[in-house]
Amino acid sequence: MDPLLEIAPLASLAASVATIATVAVSAFKYFGHKHAETARASQNLYLELKDTLTSLDGRLHPANFYYVSMTVNGNDKTAYFMDRSLNHDFYDSLIYSGKINFLDPPLQQRVQDIFKRIKTHNEYIDVVRRMMEHNDNAMPIAAYKYCEWMDNTEKHLQQELPKMLESLQACFKMNRQTRA
Repeated sequence: MDPLLEIAPLASLAASVATIATVAVSAFKYFGHKHAETARASQNLYLELKDTLTSLDGRLHPANFYYVSMTVNGNDKTAYFMDRSLNHDFYDSLIYSGKINFLDPPLQQRVQDIFKRIKTHNEYIDVVRRMMEHNDNAMPIAAYKYCEWMDNTEKHLQQELPKMLESLQACFKMNRQTRA
């Protein structure tokens, strides 16, 4: 028998084993990288949202908060809101890099909903500031609806953020345990 014919099945078997080993190592690296990215993403989102929650505490930062009292359509109303933009830099980085996809879809959606409110809050602060600039730094009646929305949004965020922080903390703790 030809010696090459005897070696061919062994060479084929060796090539198959090498291919399987390469795929297994690549998968191990990929999933290890994915778990690490998920842990980093959830931990950094946690820190960014924890900072937001702290920022929304008027007792810690009283100089950043305003009371706006107005009579709108014959009704006396008061809005209490923070005149400071909320941070969303890390969230934006996750969105633009596509790394938000490392989070589970339900968690992604909750994170996106919260940051949509945060960004709208920041836009409304800018709108109110511009309105006041054009009104000799007095609060025009037209600005009250924005102030009222910011007041309601801040209350909503103060209720929702602790739950979100728990979810994110569970996510990065789980991913650390999975890697270990």
